[in-house]
Amino acid sequence: MTRQNKMMLLVNGRVRVTFNDGRVLLGQLLAFDKFMNLVLADCDEYRRFKKAKQGDDAAQNEARRSLGLVILRGDTVVSCSLVSGAPPSGFETKARVPAAQQM
Repeated sequence: MTRQNKMMLLVNGRVRVTFNDGRVLLGQLLAFDKFMNLVLADCDEYRRFKKAKQGDDAAQNEARRSLGLVILRGDTVVSCSLVSGAPPSGFETKARVPAAQQM
């Protein structure tokens, strides 16, 4: 199974994308290309702070912000994994643009 086929299984599913700087994004994967550039919808960013002040609990060491629609550059992506099972059954996971017909 090729990388493109594996990514096609994730389209329209909720995915967790990890960056090389430690940030994590959760969102619905809408599209990707051969460079692993990704388009995510309803995206949330999670960041962890390395150093906490004394007296702070663990919840304050993590920041969350809502981003909405996001386009990610592929060279910053470390991993991409499905979060909550398979994509919804109502979505089509095949390519939306038909392939060119051969003559």
